Parts: sequence; C-alpha cells; structure tokens
Amino acid sequence: MEDLSLGHNETFYATVTARNHGHLQLTCGLVSNGVLVDLTDPNATLAWAKDGSSPPTDMQFSSSPASVEGYYGGFFDPESHIVSYTVSVTNDGGQTLQVRISTREHANCF
Repeated sequence: MEDLSLGHNETFYATVTARNHGHLQLTCGLVSNGVLVDLTDPNATLAWAKDGSSPPTDMQFSSSPASVEGYYGGFFDPESHIVSYTVSVTNDGGQTLQVRISTREHANCF
C-alpha cells in the first residue's frame, strides 16, 4: 500500500480474502473491526496529580520508606479515550520506578 493517507479521527478496516484454485475455486474473506487513527495528544488542560492518599491534600513528606501513594484525574482523549497511564516515581537518589496502570481516577499502585 503506497500513498495511503491516514486521516485523523477516521476508522480504517483491513480486508483479507483467501481464494483457492482447486476444483470448486472457493473464496472466503474477513474484515477487521477497524482501527481509529488518533493523531492528537490526550487533553491535559484540566489534569492534576497529587502525592499521598488523602484527596484533596498534596503530601509534602513521608516517614514511610516502604510505600508511595498518589492520585490523579482530569485527563481525557475525546477520540480514542485513555486506556492506561504510566506513573513514574523518582527518589532523591535519581532512581525511577515506572508502573503502568489502567484508567482510574484514584490509584494506590506503588
């Protein structure tokens, strides 16, 4: 497929056709459920993220070396929706932990 133009917010479908050249020359085919092309970033205009586990406060420090909690919200994508987030936590030594979580407004995932 050359010169295929994928337009924003358009759904494209793949079609597969199989044909044998036997005595009956049978043909069968399938069509995919489609792929939505989303060329825009998720909207973060109303997005927020806080440290700690007690909305709406933002935790400033912790005496617990074993856990970190956070919560977030306000992210959205009008075309394809958000299915997961990657949350990163970096300590003062520069070590980073990344966790992928499904969409939820509140997450205790670390």
